[in-house]
Amino acid sequence: MPQLYESLRRPYYIETPPYRRSSAGIRVMHMLCHVLNRLGEEAYVFTSEVNPELNTPTVTEEVVRRHLQAGREPIVVYPEIVSGNPRRAKSVVRYVLNVPGLIGGDKTFAETELIYAYGQNILPAHAPKENVLFFPSVDTHLFNNRDNPLDAQRQGILVYPGRHLNALKEHPELAHGTVITATWPASRSELAALMRRSEMLYCFESTAIALEAVLCGCPAVTLHSPFFNGQAINSLELGREGMAFGDSPEEIDYARRTVGQMQATYQRLEDQFWVKLQQFIRDSQALPLTEPAPQPAVYQPSAADLAFTQWRQAHALNEFTAQALAERMMVEWQHKPRFHLLLSCTPDEQDAVQALLTSLDAQLYPEWILTVLSTVDAPSAIAANPRLQWLCLREASSAPIALQALAEASPGDWLGLLPAGTILAEPQSLQVLADQINAQPTWRLVYGDDAVQQAGHSPEPHFKPDFNLDLLRSSAYIGRAVFVQKQALLESGGLSAQAGARAYELALRLNDRIGPNALGHLRELLWIYPSEASRHEPPEAERTALAQHLSRHGLTATILPGLSPHTHQVRYAAPSSCDIITLIAVRHDRQYLQPLLTSWKQLCPDDRTPILLLDLGCEDPDEARYLDNLALDTFWQGRVQRLNAHGMSRSQALNLALEQCKAEYLLCMDVRTHLIQADWLEHLLGLAHRPEVGAVAPRLVNPATSRVIEGYRVGGMNGHAGPAFTDLPLEEPGRHERAVCEQSALASHGAVVLVKRSALEGRSLLNEELPEAYAWIELGLRLKGADKLLIWTPHAVVLLHPETSATSGSVLDIPPVSAALPLQALANDPNYHPQLSLSQPGLPEYRRQVRWVRPHAKRLRWLIVGPAIKHLSTAQRLQESLRHAQTAQVSRFEIDASSGTPAEWLMDILRADAERVLFHDLGQPWVQTLMSAMARHQPQTPLLALLDEPDRFRTTDNFLCPGDAGLLRSRLRPLLAPARAVLLSSSDHAEELAGVHPKLCLLRSDPLRFGQWAVEDWLN
Repeated sequence: MPQLYESLRRPYYIETPPYRRSSAGIRVMHMLCHVLNRLGEEAYVFTSEVNPELNTPTVTEEVVRRHLQAGREPIVVYPEIVSGNPRRAKSVVRYVLNVPGLIGGDKTFAETELIYAYGQNILPAHAPKENVLFFPSVDTHLFNNRDNPLDAQRQGILVYPGRHLNALKEHPELAHGTVITATWPASRSELAALMRRSEMLYCFESTAIALEAVLCGCPAVTLHSPFFNGQAINSLELGREGMAFGDSPEEIDYARRTVGQMQATYQRLEDQFWVKLQQFIRDSQALPLTEPAPQPAVYQPSAADLAFTQWRQAHALNEFTAQALAERMMVEWQHKPRFHLLLSCTPDEQDAVQALLTSLDAQLYPEWILTVLSTVDAPSAIAANPRLQWLCLREASSAPIALQALAEASPGDWLGLLPAGTILAEPQSLQVLADQINAQPTWRLVYGDDAVQQAGHSPEPHFKPDFNLDLLRSSAYIGRAVFVQKQALLESGGLSAQAGARAYELALRLNDRIGPNALGHLRELLWIYPSEASRHEPPEAERTALAQHLSRHGLTATILPGLSPHTHQVRYAAPSSCDIITLIAVRHDRQYLQPLLTSWKQLCPDDRTPILLLDLGCEDPDEARYLDNLALDTFWQGRVQRLNAHGMSRSQALNLALEQCKAEYLLCMDVRTHLIQADWLEHLLGLAHRPEVGAVAPRLVNPATSRVIEGYRVGGMNGHAGPAFTDLPLEEPGRHERAVCEQSALASHGAVVLVKRSALEGRSLLNEELPEAYAWIELGLRLKGADKLLIWTPHAVVLLHPETSATSGSVLDIPPVSAALPLQALANDPNYHPQLSLSQPGLPEYRRQVRWVRPHAKRLRWLIVGPAIKHLSTAQRLQESLRHAQTAQVSRFEIDASSGTPAEWLMDILRADAERVLFHDLGQPWVQTLMSAMARHQPQTPLLALLDEPDRFRTTDNFLCPGDAGLLRSRLRPLLAPARAVLLSSSDHAEELAGVHPKLCLLRSDPLRFGQWAVEDWLN
């Protein structure tokens, strides 16, 4: 009996992903919170996306503060998929729902943790055998065979492929069955009704759906697959009545004979559960307080570690992704590629081959074989694998010849070339690769994103740009592991006999033979390398391949080591003479112009490049006298001229100079620059002389700090196109050495730019209608549209006084609408990976990211935008309704005033490439700003507005004016005008607001799905 004044017990904080009805594991964690609360305990979950039918409150700062003040130390419950103790709890319960380490998390747990398992089969060896908490997660009020008039006349079979994408291909005899997916049937009641009238269910993993079918009187057959080894997780608790493990006649007969017995077994387990739960509570409440173990000294989680960990968790394979990939395979694929992976290994690398084979066996896509060349026999542990071919060589030096012979005779149509130790990153890697090969028929060589294992840290990811030839000449950024189409490989000369830099040489050769469209970038995490060194080939071998490539293009160049160990510097020969003029806008700038000209004279005494000073209006007599005297200076006489540009902006003055002079090369320089290299201009001219180049920009350095002011510009950064890096030490190579690599870019800082007149195609240099910061970005877009490159090089360095530079600073406001500056073109910068953050350059974007498979023929891409969705709100019900719709796939961007600027949010939305955007919480000013901006900049994308609390708009700015319905409609009309449709949840509001918008849609409750809206009226 409870005591009136006894101390409150310790609360439970439960770590769980957002609620998803299709995941039994997630349902169990949410139900655990629910039943603890039913028994009078105090339990919470670490997510705001919950099932409204369950008592699962969310852990908030207020909850934590209240418990802390009361001295009630929480007990944190983790599922096995969570590594370590990220919440730094002093009492930890580990609830093991699957084989530890199988789908994430650690394989072993701390001795201080209380271990409970969902079944005896997965209970860790050191845990007490009685610590099994089998959770009856199936609702027997719904899933049962009681009073079933269809029991004696069942018809048809059900098939649940789950994560096994090739289930129906491997078992064509099941193709006539009804396929169950994560989202169909749409409700649990519909699923139960289907099972109550079906003869048999076939599945391919240990899943709660099998138990649900058996409870409905439908025998369940679990067939062998990469996700099922013949042993069910709960076989010791449940038994196997009504279940067949395999499709032998004996197994099928047993399942049919015993299917009716499971109901009594399950009821007994439900009764036992409450007893076991009381034991769970006693054991967990008795846990001592233990200070969390200190992190190992080698582990210092950085912002990059945390960002990648959260990004990878969000992108882990789930049932919906598997279903969407399967739908694309069935509907849109033209062929199913066969992958043949080739590698050679030393005797010391045999364990690494075993790791690769493990990652291949876990693949959803089964069309692969692996051939290994080695000087020793295959390890016995893997020798029997039917998809492994192990060839023993007499000498390691014969490997290149053997690889070429294997390529010629390969049964595959795509060959995977990879170094030993590399593994496939995710179970869906080959499936996604095959999907993109079908979507991109011009691809002949594919490189993917990768990560490098780090001792004590999460892997370091390398999210790569799309194909960038100048970057490839500077660095073998594609990595050593690639896939190449067999036919294209053989037609281009086969594999190089050169042992090193095989992937690098092949990429350059296919580019030269077929063109850049042949080289595809798979924007997915494809490979994991064992170390940073394993990503790189010997630099000498790469430079040999690079020299051959430049020779094929007829380019005269010197190849030198780059500014960091794995980079190269290509010094192109500058033309012996060229028509060039330097343009410098001046007003009252003697303090900068005089040192600039002095540095030019000292470093380049033989240079006779003419200089045209664009006089914007020098009114100071001393400054004017200095400019006049330049014409009398012996060195500058005849070289320095002035152009009257009084009253003009710098953009207007540069355009006037373009009209007045006829030079092919226009060197635009900010007066605040200063020279420190003698050959800086020669290097720029060598690049600009290439016919495909339209402009070149150097590295800009702050003379006061000797730090790089900024790099090339990235589309989307800062809400338009911002610097890839800023304030970087001169010797710092930057992330993945991009700060010291020559590369083509979308745009550059306008302080120093060498532009070719012919690349402008008769148009002005800068768009005078735009602010100058935008005008340089627009120039980059214009060059790209003319198929001309803008090259940024770190090998030519110019000093720039940045604090008062005319083009310094970043513009964070949403740019004006301009046909010359389409934001969609900026948002999709091929030189910057779409999974990288626009607000934290170089880090994965884990806060605002899309989680859909795109493009998808059957499902429209819906993006929900607004502040954090409140529990049981209209917005949450709407989100769940879309998630269960058969013709939609949903992502959500959470925004608030502290997480960025509207300009950055707008770019994220544009990058998401949504087909429908739904805004909610319109009372927030930044939501209104964002919806209005989206309508202006992307009018072709339908926008929807959820007006869930229109009464918030009744209050007027003038308290003397009484609010009425007419005034409310007047205030709402301009706010709702950008939306294609407005959704309302109240019929009273719909009647009151009639006429406020051309398309008002009243949400209706879905009669078949509790707590959700019917979507048919407005979905399409």
